[in-house]
Amino acid sequence: MVDETVEENTAAETDEFRIPETWAEMCENEPLFSLLPELAPAERLSFKEAAELRKLSSMAGFTLNADINGPEAKSLDDIEAKIDERMEFVGTALDWVKSLTVKPDKVDEWATGIGLDELFWLIEAILMFYTDQLGKSLASKRKSASTRSN
Repeated sequence: MVDETVEENTAAETDEFRIPETWAEMCENEPLFSLLPELAPAERLSFKEAAELRKLSSMAGFTLNADINGPEAKSLDDIEAKIDERMEFVGTALDWVKSLTVKPDKVDEWATGIGLDELFWLIEAILMFYTDQLGKSLASKRKSASTRSN
């Protein structure tokens, strides 16, 4: 009985969070993504774009500070600093997203009318998707390289 419960909980945890395999699936899960202009696929990211992705992913984790709502604020100045931190991160991440499209003005249009926290979570999802896709791209390149040498 305990083993069954553990297996069910593990399966449920796995089902709760899964990075989509394709951009189309991302759009199915969150229709707002379909309003973005076409973005370059992960396998076409330059070294600089891939490095910026790594930096942004680390910044997102730092901005979260191990808590969905961030650490508890101690004063009004602390609250302001935390909001400024999140605003800076989202602005930098939006610039990165703009670098992936030939229509960067459409990214600004997409972000208009979305609150800071909601935009943070949308950007975080995009970063996670691209990080996952980059890993798959590398695995694919390795397979191609080993096939050519055979």
